[in-house]
Amino acid sequence: MKGFCRILLACVALAPAARADVATKTTLVLAGHERAYYLLMPPIKEAVPLLVALHGSGGEGRQMIRRWQAMAEARSFAVLAPDALHSDAWSLTDDSPEILHAMIEDVRASHPIDSRRLYLTGQSGGAVYSLTLGMLESRYFAAVAVHAGAWRQDKEFAVMALAARKIPMSIVVGDRDEYFSLAAVEKTRSQLALHGFPAATTVIPHHFHDYDERTEEIDADLWGYLAPATLPDEPVYIDYGFGAKPGTGRSGF
Repeated sequence: MKGFCRILLACVALAPAARADVATKTTLVLAGHERAYYLLMPPIKEAVPLLVALHGSGGEGRQMIRRWQAMAEARSFAVLAPDALHSDAWSLTDDSPEILHAMIEDVRASHPIDSRRLYLTGQSGGAVYSLTLGMLESRYFAAVAVHAGAWRQDKEFAVMALAARKIPMSIVVGDRDEYFSLAAVEKTRSQLALHGFPAATTVIPHHFHDYDERTEEIDADLWGYLAPATLPDEPVYIDYGFGAKPGTGRSGF
């Protein structure tokens, strides 16, 4: 029995430590609601790229920080992961571009961020919303790269007409995704390309919808696409008048 205990203790000692949750959480009062975002910043003083990561339906920003932490630490970029107002879905009404813009500018006001390298990513419902936001704010974000998402309704494609810049976009999807078929992903890519947008897809064999089963591989593909993209000029944000203006409350820890 003593020998078994010694073996067990040795295995525990050799097991990798759980990755610490090093992100800070900040809350802002925006459009009458207290909104939260999580921020992971590298410990360097020079300006770094900022990746805005939108969680999937039923998720939260903290999950996206954990999924991106290893890659962000290795490549020295910042990750901002907001919570949707209602965790089941992102909405242009409840989570308008003004909301995300306020969060990003809050980060830029107090941290060294490379303003020409603001990127969007997302998972599932967050991926779909990232594609739409990329069209609305094509001169603010340098590029969009998402996992397990696509436009599936014809009306969603209409947003391409609002893009002021041909923003690069990429979709990573599993060939066994239960919610976003390869046909839907290919239709999204082909329509983007048809309208002049640089568009790419990566299909992961034997991969389902779950992000966590292939996090390292997914993040490497997404960041590999995003990292070279740079805005030609300083970012230009377009206010669509959703009315989601910042309040005065702020807290962070």
